[in-house]
Amino acid sequence: MEEERVEVETLTTSQTLLLPGSFITNEPSAHAGRGTYKEGDSIYSALVGHLVKTNKFFSVEPLKSRFSGVAGDVVIGRVVQILNKKWLIDIEGAQRASLNINAVRLEDIQRRKTEEDEQRMREFLAEGDLLVAEVKDASPDHGLGLHIRDEKYRRLSGGLLVPVNNCLIRKMKSHFVDRHGVQFIFALNGFIWLAPKDPLAELTPETFETLAKFRNLILILNQAKVNISPQFLFDLFTQTAQNKAKDLLLRPNRDAIINLAKNAALARHLTKVE
Repeated sequence: MEEERVEVETLTTSQTLLLPGSFITNEPSAHAGRGTYKEGDSIYSALVGHLVKTNKFFSVEPLKSRFSGVAGDVVIGRVVQILNKKWLIDIEGAQRASLNINAVRLEDIQRRKTEEDEQRMREFLAEGDLLVAEVKDASPDHGLGLHIRDEKYRRLSGGLLVPVNNCLIRKMKSHFVDRHGVQFIFALNGFIWLAPKDPLAELTPETFETLAKFRNLILILNQAKVNISPQFLFDLFTQTAQNKAKDLLLRPNRDAIINLAKNAALARHLTKVE
């Protein structure tokens, strides 16, 4: 039986939902990207998601799923409740995470936490506070256990929190990066934190402009469904040096950046294939 061919040119991210095994194309020059696999001359979807086509590069973007972390993942969350020697943290995951008082560094003193510490928990982290933490353990029954014993894990303030699709942030050697006078935290649960590198310094118009520009670039990459890595983000920042932050979201500039980002993603994929 002859295989039915899908009209590739009519498939768009917004209107085509693919299932595992869905036929995508058998064009000889087509390249199989993320979320696809090849059998013979044909490319098929490996998961449930939407088709993304960039030139001859085909990939499947998974439907956004709730974050499900593993030990070692860097996450950003918000305190929603304090209960039984724990802070309950919303990380927009399948389950809420918890931070036990014994998994916290208090006043640079590493010791067994006392009843007095428990009574003062809100002085350290209160409901509504934002924090960056590491997943200590994961359990189907108890959810994710977090810790903030290391100095880099802490309460966050004085910056911008940019939400993105968690599928666009990959695990990397370090999720904490300083560049262009800005501290970045790339959290695997779909948040990117931007703050001045020196929290005690006065926020100048130049620093504010830099923060706003990085925020807008992140929003554009999220819209384009392109993986967001520190180096790629910094490269885009350099390539758009002539643009002000407010101008990046204008349609012509935004579309140009999206095309640039997708072509760069294609080039990286082809380099890996070669």
